Amino acid sequence: MKILIVEDDEDQAQDLEQTLRREFRGVQCRRVELEEDFQNEFEEIASEHFDLAIMSPPPGPYDEAGLRCRNKLKQDSRTATIPVIMLSVLRRDMPPEVDYVVKTPELRELVEMVRKIAKPGAATTRSR
Repeated sequence: MKILIVEDDEDQAQDLEQTLRREFRGVQCRRVELEEDFQNEFEEIASEHFDLAIMSPPPGPYDEAGLRCRNKLKQDSRTATIPVIMLSVLRRDMPPEVDYVVKTPELRELVEMVRKIAKPGAATTRSR
């Protein structure tokens, strides 16, 4: 499984990657730090064929930046089918089409959502 992570905090990005690698065998992660980086690297991102994108904008007005990144993925024919999970420390109202998870230290809810999205046959290290 190949996962794009949009996360501005280095420590949180490392925790997220470690959790995903522990839970899913052979997972590959690519991190993009900020919306500007996402926009600048979009052509490369679009050519990498990700299975999932996890967007973790910081609280506040940056949620809009996370939604802009999500919308860009969904509007481009090369990336429109990539499932996107929004991950945030605060519970918020999101549009109904947005998959949304509240970030907790153990990331259990996120892992469960990734399991549901994973393609059939995707290797996991734990039984479902």
